[in-house]
Amino acid sequence: MDNLRLNPTSNSDHRNVRKPATPLVRVSRYVAVLVLAIFMLRIAWIGDDSLISLRAILNLTHGWGAGFNAFEAVQSATHPLWFLLWMALGSITGEWIISILLLSVLLAATAVLLILHRVNNLTAIIIVTGSLILSNAFMEYTTSGLENPLAYLLVAMLILFTTRSTQMTIGSQILFGLTISGLILTRFDLVLLVGPAVMLVATTAFRSWRLTAVLLASASTPIAIWFAWSWHTYSSLLPNTLTAKQNASIPRSEFIIQGFRYLWISIERDPVTILILVTGLSCALIVKSLALRAWMAGVVLYLGYVVWIGGDFMVGRFLAVPVLVAVSVVGIVLGSVGSLYSDRQAVQVGVLVAAVTLILTSIGLAPTSLSPPTQPRWEFAGSAGVADEYGYHLSFSRDLRHAVMRLGSPVSVPPLQTAESIDPAVTINELRSATSLWPTAPSSGVDLPTAVVPQYGFLGTVGILTGPTVHLIDQYALTDRFLAAQPFTAEPFQWRIGHFNRLLPPGYVEAVASGDPSKVEDPFLQGELRSLWSRIR
Repeated sequence: MDNLRLNPTSNSDHRNVRKPATPLVRVSRYVAVLVLAIFMLRIAWIGDDSLISLRAILNLTHGWGAGFNAFEAVQSATHPLWFLLWMALGSITGEWIISILLLSVLLAATAVLLILHRVNNLTAIIIVTGSLILSNAFMEYTTSGLENPLAYLLVAMLILFTTRSTQMTIGSQILFGLTISGLILTRFDLVLLVGPAVMLVATTAFRSWRLTAVLLASASTPIAIWFAWSWHTYSSLLPNTLTAKQNASIPRSEFIIQGFRYLWISIERDPVTILILVTGLSCALIVKSLALRAWMAGVVLYLGYVVWIGGDFMVGRFLAVPVLVAVSVVGIVLGSVGSLYSDRQAVQVGVLVAAVTLILTSIGLAPTSLSPPTQPRWEFAGSAGVADEYGYHLSFSRDLRHAVMRLGSPVSVPPLQTAESIDPAVTINELRSATSLWPTAPSSGVDLPTAVVPQYGFLGTVGILTGPTVHLIDQYALTDRFLAAQPFTAEPFQWRIGHFNRLLPPGYVEAVASGDPSKVEDPFLQGELRSLWSRIR
């Protein structure tokens, strides 16, 4: 059978000095992951952006079609595999929010456990675990309902594939390919993060035509299947959010400046994260391992992409997966150095981690995992539009702790189909109750929509609370293909990243309410709308 080495590295490869783990180290791995999981559960929360995906999932599972709005097929989710996983989990359990939070913790904890299996001493375990606990970017997005925890797991699997010294077989090649496709389908732009490391391995596969064919087939088949289904269902291959966010008449220089602002705000509010990234890069350069250098090159490439697109409005979100990669590099390097096996040094490192925690707390930057906020920690208006999404949603009691404390208590839910009067400041249990009331589409025809409401801000929350029969016109165009096709314009820097508010063409609300494109006053836009609806309705 054809085989090959997964990690072609230099003669100074760190793997040559690795020693077998002691019983203490093996036990410590599981203890570390357990502690980390407890912190993850303690700060678990659900964000508004994830509720946009949840509404589309509820519509699809209850017969209202595959879009955010009933019977209108628009691909609003940017994470196909996460979308399908959430849909399957909710359908099986009947619990749409708590179940995804618990699964998120399980996936994130498993990812860390996989990384720790490449670590062979107690000192490195303490550094890896302590770094992750202190990184707000990593901890805050272990949950939230977004795709990060699935990305953590798949990235951890790829790190194991690309840094181990065992031989590649047909079976492991298939798993490697499926993991690559799974990560791409979790979030398409993560291909930039893993690309260099995957290409390093793939170049060795080209020496064997059989392994090359297996790798290409296993990596491309799931992606091809998804694209075929996406085109059949949505008449598009990529998420609508891509068009909504990139169809903007904004100079690239403004996006780049905003991207650097995003990094600066993230560093300012979460200094441990940048320290982890810099340390990971330094370790990769010092050990002269091609595999680890490839991983950190992917991190640099991905962060460059983040700057290019203007970052995000959620602080730390796009730094979370790079942090896991950097911590993994640090752990693999330190876990391979024999001089760090001393218990005394492990105690010293533990004291250092505790000292860093005290310093951060004393200067008002207490890590989220140790001191969850009860309200936003800063105003996004003064921070280049970069918001404290975690603190903001915790002020509404949208965390797992609140859900557990109120289990069994009666919950009032705002009446459905009254979007204009809904207060978005609802708790996690009110959202859970609304999902449990989601109606099944009638077998016979139904006159829709019962109401049409232009909406910007809290789209996910309002979407869950109104139910499927209310059509929400998303003025940020994330869920509206017609508006996404209209270019966004603004004065220099008079815009907020991810929130490109479109003006509604005269007659558009009436056209949606009646299903008649001729209600739109502009004849050219009438033709565009008629053509679009013929494909997605």
